[in-house]
Amino acid sequence: MAVWTNFDIRIDQDLANHPLMKGKNVRIQQEKRRVILEGDVDSYYDKQLLQEVVRRIEGVEEIENRLLVEWASDFE
Repeated sequence: MAVWTNFDIRIDQDLANHPLMKGKNVRIQQEKRRVILEGDVDSYYDKQLLQEVVRRIEGVEEIENRLLVEWASDFE
């Protein structure tokens, strides 16, 4: 059984409520005070912005940003 800490809940709430997360395929993993971001975003700006959202959460000591930029194709 997983035990949720205030740190875990804060990360989930802060990211889930962020407008940039709506409709995105982003997964968040936590290992103690380390946060791993994985999934797809639309731009390098979005990738960096999500990392900065996590950086501002109290208690985060390390971020591993594995987000991939998926370019929209105008040729489809």
